[in-house]
Amino acid sequence: MKKEIPLQKEFVKWLVDTGVCKSNSALSYCDYINSANRSLDIYENENNEKLSLLTLLSSEIKEGNSDQMEEIIDDATEELSRNKIEKKLKRSLKYIQNWKSALNKYKEFLHDYLENEVTIDEEYDKIEEIQRVIEPNSLISTHHRKIRKSRTKGEVNNAKGSYTHTSKDLYDRFHFRIITQDRHYDEIYYPISFIKRFFYYRGEKKFMDIWVKDLLNEVNIHLEGDQIRLNQISKLEISDGKVQVEHNGVLKMVFTKKSDNFTLIPFSVGKLRFISLDHEDSLHAIMKNNIDNLGTFQEITTELKKHIGQRTTAKKYKKANNLVLDSIFINKLNIENLKAEMLIISKSTKLQLMDSSENTRKGQS
Repeated sequence: MKKEIPLQKEFVKWLVDTGVCKSNSALSYCDYINSANRSLDIYENENNEKLSLLTLLSSEIKEGNSDQMEEIIDDATEELSRNKIEKKLKRSLKYIQNWKSALNKYKEFLHDYLENEVTIDEEYDKIEEIQRVIEPNSLISTHHRKIRKSRTKGEVNNAKGSYTHTSKDLYDRFHFRIITQDRHYDEIYYPISFIKRFFYYRGEKKFMDIWVKDLLNEVNIHLEGDQIRLNQISKLEISDGKVQVEHNGVLKMVFTKKSDNFTLIPFSVGKLRFISLDHEDSLHAIMKNNIDNLGTFQEITTELKKHIGQRTTAKKYKKANNLVLDSIFINKLNIENLKAEMLIISKSTKLQLMDSSENTRKGQS
């Protein structure tokens, strides 16, 4: 009997219910994840004892650590993108690509699962309230303020090593970022994870997927003296800190804007995780400028705020999402109006690849 991955039954049901695949194909995703688990040797604890991918994930799932779960899977897909990994693992690149695709779907499922299971920890919530005061309107996240018990071998942003990320890798990674990056502004929320789940529940996954893909197709990539789109490249390479993309069969160096949103310098990052999707014009400005045309977004914002109280924290926000999605309120939402408002936002959105450190210094997005 094959070993089951954590939450395998729930994962298979999620794959079928969200339309990712038919039931007779769902188990192949679990097989790919098991294969990756057997092949990866990159995790260790504070005592330098080796841990498997699934052992580590089981622990984080049990603790409800969504951010650390995502980081663990990203470490896995990063390692599977290392140059010449097919020789090390004695597997074809096509088969390894299947592993990465399955892991990315598993990450999205686990994110949804942990969102549904969120509970309020009063002590942790107080820390988040302090963080909310320090960083108003910040991107909602659930970074746990504790020393990580497990880590990958080597420094997180070690510039040594070479990685090749296919176009599919990039779309999978950036798709996840777009559907999970909620923002809550004083005037109006951008509750994209709520909206994604709402569309999925209503059988509108196709609309959501196309909306995200259209955004990604137009992501700007800065070259020396030129600018291209994400849908014009076949792969992205990171080698010793340098970032290059293949465009028309030629590798070209990629530049990032600095925090002034004008000056261009070459990227200097060791891992894909340190390349951000940045709004060239802030999302806050887009939402504020179009607020009179975002009536459904305002309805959702008002309803979520009823369950949050005066101060918004990540866990309060996620709990509010669950309560509202399980309420009669969603039966009153006009899906077509919400779709139209999503298109208003995407029409005004210009994304670019940017060094995450410069993006952080840039300020409110």
